Parts: sequence; structure tokens; C-alpha cells
Amino acid sequence: GLYLATEGIDGSFINRIGADKNSALFHPIPYNIDYGRIYRESQSLAEGERGAWLDDSTRDGADFKYRGDSLEEYSGIFNNAVTKYSSVDAALVIEAIRSLEPSEVLATPEDYWDIEKVVKFFVAAAFAPNCDSYLGNTSQNYYLLLSKGKLSVIPWDHDRAFHLDDFKIAGSDNAAVDWPIDSPLI
Repeated sequence: GLYLATEGIDGSFINRIGADKNSALFHPIPYNIDYGRIYRESQSLAEGERGAWLDDSTRDGADFKYRGDSLEEYSGIFNNAVTKYSSVDAALVIEAIRSLEPSEVLATPEDYWDIEKVVKFFVAAAFAPNCDSYLGNTSQNYYLLLSKGKLSVIPWDHDRAFHLDDFKIAGSDNAAVDWPIDSPLI
């Protein structure tokens, strides 16, 4: 179904969904992104080109790329904690991200991620072309919930899903909604 977001994602949300009372909630935000430049360059780039604004260093760890074991490498996550978190929680989040890197795997992603919820999140994100989401230019507009030792992804701010006039493919009249579902936006 389609839903209208009317509830803030905070401590009361955690209680309502029955998560562990010691859950940690993060609202990852990449800091070093020039949003005006993203829009301007996305309008002028040919399909398949990458702009400088897509450099991984601008994501501040909000894109689930393993950057080492230092919390500073994931400032986009840890500086945006909605609830308190422990050093054990932080280490678990970093290990969960590390589990996604094929060259770094010491454990499988299933050990750290609620796979069913994460898959549902990404299927919905791919189905509703939203360039202002995790799958878009900025790796944003989601929450991470660490509950009962597993991470899940919670969608947020999807007001631009199915927005026909945004982020057209350069040189084309096709809006993002026309992109094939098996071809991620970025």
C-alpha cells in the first residue's frame, strides 16, 4: 500500500513498533554535499556520467561503504543519532557496514541486518523512483534502527517519489519514473 507519513520517527516511534527499549536510532545525513550543484550537474550530465558531487568522500558514511573502524569515518550516521547509543552499538553498526563489503566479510550481512526489512525497503525504493533517497544522488532520507542486535532501514521523506518532473535523464524527455526497475537510479 501507499502511506502518508504523519508520525515523527523518534523515541515514541520506537515504542510503538515494539522495538527493544535500548534500541539506537540514527538519521544518517551526508554533510558535504552541495545540493544546488547536484541539481545543476544532474541536469547537464549524459546518462552514465558521474559528477564530482558523487565522490564517496561526501557521503560521511551514510552510504553503507566500509571506511574503517573509526566513528569519525561515519559522522553522517553517528552525529545524527536520534537516541543515545553505546560504544557497543557503534561497533555493531560499523561491523554491519563492514559485512556488506565482499573483501572485508568476517560475518555475513544476515548476522547484522534484518534482511527481510532491508530488502523491503530497497524494493520499495527501486519501485518508487525517488532521486532524493538512499538510491538517489545523496544516500539520504532514511533512518537506521538498531534493535535486538540487528539493523533495519526505515524510509523517510519520500515526498518526491514518482515526481515526474524531477531528475530527467539528460538529453531525454523521460522522467525518472520511466527508468527500468532493474537499473538503479545512480
